[in-house]
Amino acid sequence: MLNFSCMLENAELHPNQEIDSYQWFDYQEALRHIKPESLAKEFLTAWLEKQKKIFSA
Repeated sequence: MLNFSCMLENAELHPNQEIDSYQWFDYQEALRHIKPESLAKEFLTAWLEKQKKIFSA
């Protein structure tokens, strides 16, 4: 499993043959769609808390 994040100025993506499909979610949508009690939810909520600290400083 890989876990990483990025911030974009625009949502333009040029996928290659390794990417079958993709979809962008803002953080509220991601929280609604993510499986409860999952590692993915832990990763996302930890990342959101980190971002909150960075941008409130």
